[in-house]
Amino acid sequence: MPEIFYPPTLDWNFLFQRPQQILRQFSLHGWTVHYCNKTQKPGKKYEKSKEGVIIHHDYDLALKLVTKPEILYITSPLGSKHIKKVSAKTIIYDCLDYFPDYQDREKILFRNADLIFTSSKYLYQKKYSEHPDVYLVENGCQPEHFKNNKTIPERLAAIPKPRIGFSGALGFWVDSEIIKKVSENFSLVIIGKEFGKNSPDSGYFLGEVNYDDLPAYLNNFDVGIIPFRNIPTSKAASPLKLYEYLAAGLPVVSTPLPAVNDFNKIVYQSNGADNFIEDINKALVNNSQKLVKIRKEKAARYSWTKIYARITKILTHYNNYK
Repeated sequence: MPEIFYPPTLDWNFLFQRPQQILRQFSLHGWTVHYCNKTQKPGKKYEKSKEGVIIHHDYDLALKLVTKPEILYITSPLGSKHIKKVSAKTIIYDCLDYFPDYQDREKILFRNADLIFTSSKYLYQKKYSEHPDVYLVENGCQPEHFKNNKTIPERLAAIPKPRIGFSGALGFWVDSEIIKKVSENFSLVIIGKEFGKNSPDSGYFLGEVNYDDLPAYLNNFDVGIIPFRNIPTSKAASPLKLYEYLAAGLPVVSTPLPAVNDFNKIVYQSNGADNFIEDINKALVNNSQKLVKIRKEKAARYSWTKIYARITKILTHYNNYK
């Protein structure tokens, strides 16, 4: 079986993001996937996820075990340091974000990678002239994972409706004024991690939730929100939460983002805190089973299975013409 190697970047169970989802697809389609956790435990033997992904806790041991993988898959500019350590046939740099402080490191990846993926059209437009093989590979979701799980978690049941949900990391790209205002007007429920920014005191911060348990939360929210600041990092983002909210049939209220433009018929785009509150109220009043169905159908077009099919098409083309 062909092997794909992912160097230490994220822990396998950390918020279960794009890298885990894409590598999960590789494993489900017959690849041997070596995933090195960011949290290292030297000497600890590897283990396998339920999808068959080999999760390594000791990077040095992993490097001895995997000598020449088909693919080295890198998703962070900081991953440039792994290029000389892993002798792979093909290096893929998956450009997920735009962080100005890391552009020098990213240039190293652009010089050495064989293929560049970008997760948003904004990033593609910014990067396509910097490398001969840049491809748009958008984010997605696992639609079947979010189907009709209405079993409400006990700690969520105690929170009054309507519940306005935010799923993900509270980073510098999140608009503090908006989330504070939302928490003062509704039951704001935040699931995820405080990543340099604190949850408002008037909200309900529930911390990280296992991906397997996520549908039970999203399916018991009334509106999902994406309150990002108007900064380059946000403009470059393709929020996974957008696809997962829609897969759960949720109305979505977002600040204006390039990644949301393709969804403008089913997502409210709001300028400023006051407008954000107004649009949440509209979303609550104007919801219907017909709209729920439309949102789920839209999300299904972006399944990780379809994203994987696009990646394999790119790999086949590259291998045929390199």
